[in-house]
Amino acid sequence: MIKNFKIFNDFKKSYYFKAIVLVKFILLFLFSSEYSSVLFQPFVNSFINNGLINPWQFYIENNMNLDSFPYHSLMLLILTPFALLSNLFNVEALFKLPLLFADLTILFVLLKSFPFKKKKFIFFIFLIQLLYIQYIFILNLI
Repeated sequence: MIKNFKIFNDFKKSYYFKAIVLVKFILLFLFSSEYSSVLFQPFVNSFINNGLINPWQFYIENNMNLDSFPYHSLMLLILTPFALLSNLFNVEALFKLPLLFADLTILFVLLKSFPFKKKKFIFFIFLIQLLYIQYIFILNLI
């Protein structure tokens, strides 16, 4: 297990890794979807503002759009601290940080799964090709 963390730490030191993470971080600030700001964030904020009670019930009782948050409650719990940070600093991109954390988790799993460095790098580059889908296309669809 510690060996796997060493591989990840070695990869983190590479300039490619730093550049890719920086690009993805910048994309979080540059691209956004109205769905995120009009539907998801208000839903999560209603969860926060109403004392962490069931926001779906709140939306039903107040005849609000039930499609505002089509995810499960675990996603709501994951997004809540990021919504708090986003509200605190008034920066919408902080609400989207779980995307970056998911990318880093996927990278860690790939590094752990494939023993050869060339393959690891190829898979990480492949994730860059998916960058458009995750950070731009999906954010505009959601």
